[in-house]
Order: sequence, then structure tokens, then C-alpha cells
Amino acid sequence: VGFTYLCGVVLFRGRRELAIGVGLLVLFTPMQIRAGSHAIPWALITLNLMVILWLCLKHSETRRPQWMLGIGLGLGVLFAVSEIFLPTLLVMACLMPILIFPEVRDPAQRKQILLYAGAGVGVLLLTASVLWPAGLRGSTLTMLRHYMEVSTQSVEHATIGGKVYERAPKWAYLYWYWRDYRPYLILYMAGFAVIPLLLLYKRFTREMVVVVLTTLLFLAVAHKAHIIGPQYLAHCLPLLSLVAGLALYGVSLLWRPLPFALMVGLGFWVTGQQKTKFIEDELAMTPRTAQAANYLKTVWKQG
Repeated sequence: VGFTYLCGVVLFRGRRELAIGVGLLVLFTPMQIRAGSHAIPWALITLNLMVILWLCLKHSETRRPQWMLGIGLGLGVLFAVSEIFLPTLLVMACLMPILIFPEVRDPAQRKQILLYAGAGVGVLLLTASVLWPAGLRGSTLTMLRHYMEVSTQSVEHATIGGKVYERAPKWAYLYWYWRDYRPYLILYMAGFAVIPLLLLYKRFTREMVVVVLTTLLFLAVAHKAHIIGPQYLAHCLPLLSLVAGLALYGVSLLWRPLPFALMVGLGFWVTGQQKTKFIEDELAMTPRTAQAANYLKTVWKQG
């Protein structure tokens, strides 16, 4: 929530009221409440992703390549946390041209950018070697194979709209959020809908490009991976909340106090329809210590 607010401050050019709005939206999102209150892996993953996004936004805002050192550190920590490091690396490769252009065209600045980019890679490798040295010795490939294997998993015999599917379809997320978390989905869609207007009036900044592109890429990764339930979009919700903030920003261009009234109205709407429904509730309440012990016994190697 805190880093969503900080990202909002940069995204909306110091408009703290809008940053507070998107922070509150994340704070009361059911999936985010579950991830934070249970301290499940997605909570730490989401924190890492938002830290990295904030560093990217600060790089875009200040045009200082020194922020690449922080980005390298964030990626190094994420390397030891989750296999999502690999798609995040691809996301960073897509963002980098946006972050360094047009400064990279200047020979003097290009040299400085390359210097800090190389130093950022060094920080990444150093952090990874300290936190998870086995990963650099080949366990990363095991992690990649695991990610590829689970990408084929989904809810079996999922019932969606009264129809039974052998596997949950790719549009299952849209159905679940429309059915159970409609106010949030409408806000996210409103944020995307206002983008053409911001482009038309030349209010679509480079920082907005970074946020929207990052959001779309991580949504693509989530839909390519295993679809088990709405909670598996938890890491995308702060990103989507920032996109929803674009709708508030667009409205504020008409009359600056207007977003305050909208946020109050949205608050009553969201809390009035709040649900915390999880497909895996029964599974989550069943102790699985014995199953974990049996699995570890088959793969454990002495020494």
C-alpha cells in the first residue's frame, strides 16, 4: 500500500490526494487483504514488484541513471523470492527503452547510462549470490522448469456461469472479478478507458506509459500461467489500482475537487459490495503439513 502511494505521487506529478486514493483502493481490495494478512508468498512478491516499479518511475521522473542500481538490487531480491523474477526480467527489458530514451542518443549520456546499467547488473548478481547462491549454480533452471509446469495448471471442472469446464478458461479472471468484485473491475476498466482522452489532450506522460505497459505485461503473464482463482491476480492489483487512478486524474482535469466527491462515493459503493470469497478456502483451512513432509522425504538428499 505504501509503495502504491509513492508510485502514485510520481505518476500524478505530486497530486497526493490521487496517490492516497489509489493507496486506499489497494488497502481495501479483498485479494490484497488476504495476501497481506496471511503473509503468503504473494505479499512479498507484490512488495518487491512495487518497489521495482517505484524505482523505474523515479528513473523516469528524474532522468538519472543512478536509479538503475536500485533496480538491480530489487531484481536481485526478487531472484531469491520467486520464479516471477524471470517474467519480471522480460518486463524490465521492455521498459528499458522507455526509461533511457531520448537521453541515450547523446554520446556523453549514453556512456553514463551504460556504466550504471552495467553496475545495476553487477548489483543484481551480487545480491542474488548473497541471498540465493544455489540459484546461480543451476537452481534457476529448476525454478524455470517449475514455472513452465505450473503454467498448464488451472481449476479442474470449474463451473462458470452454470457451465462446467474441464479447465478454467483464460477469461475466468474477468468472470470472477465481474461476479464477486465488480466495483474494482469497473474502476480498473475506467482507468484504461480514459487513456485515449489523455493521449488526445497530451496529458499521457512517460510515467503513465511505464505503469500501463507494466500492468499489461504482468496481466499477460498471469493469464499465461496457471489459473486457479481470483487470488492469483493479487500481484497485479496495485498496478491495476494505479491504472484506475488515471480515471480520477482525468476527471480532475475538468475540476480539481471533483475526484474527492467521486472517491467518497466510490468508497461507499466498494464497502457496500465488499466480499472476501476464495475458491481455495476449504483447501486453505486443511492442514497440509503431513503431505509436505511426505513430499520432502522423497526428494531429500543427505549432505
